[in-house]
Amino acid sequence: FFFQAEDGIRDIGVTGVQTCALPIFIPIFDTTVYRSGKVLLQTSSAQGEFEITELVIIVDDNDNAYFSEYGDVFTSEKLVEYSVAVSNNILNINVTKLSGYSNGSGVQFTTKFNSTLIKL
Repeated sequence: FFFQAEDGIRDIGVTGVQTCALPIFIPIFDTTVYRSGKVLLQTSSAQGEFEITELVIIVDDNDNAYFSEYGDVFTSEKLVEYSVAVSNNILNINVTKLSGYSNGSGVQFTTKFNSTLIKL
């Protein structure tokens, strides 16, 4: 059995990393090139707490972005929440501290991500 990836499917092997106080805005793809994708995100706090989740994202012809979050796993409590939006043809994932997160304000977070994208 021989498998060949379809043209237009791209697995980005380089992991992106952003560290700062939240919110974090992560540019994921150019909507003039890609329509949809799957993004695996791992967020850690300076206190040694971790969360990992996967988002499946699609953008329509009017640059409206939609997503589904699943597989959310965390070590002590949920750290962050996600939203998606398109700005200047770039799909961004916005990572914000969950309002119920109990470990104080000004906490540093690191978010690492890996994505698989599908062309238009």
